Amino acid sequence: MSGVRRIEANRQNAQRSTGPKTAEGKARVAQNAMAHRLFSRQSLLPDEAPQELEDLRESLRADLSPEGPQEEVLVELMVDAL
Repeated sequence: MSGVRRIEANRQNAQRSTGPKTAEGKARVAQNAMAHRLFSRQSLLPDEAPQELEDLRESLRADLSPEGPQEEVLVELMVDAL
């Protein structure tokens, strides 16, 4: 398929692919990032306890004693990863 034909085919396909239309569908796809949490805006899954996350954060801070903003960021990345 030539470049021009491929571009036109992509444009036509994009017109049909507009995403979810119902409130239920929109709510469902809003949780897609939670599958791997890489791009999630939420730190916790619905069944996780906020206090446990805070306990983990405080435990890591006590063990590692971060000094300065760079080390603080690294501790937060650890908490998010765990």
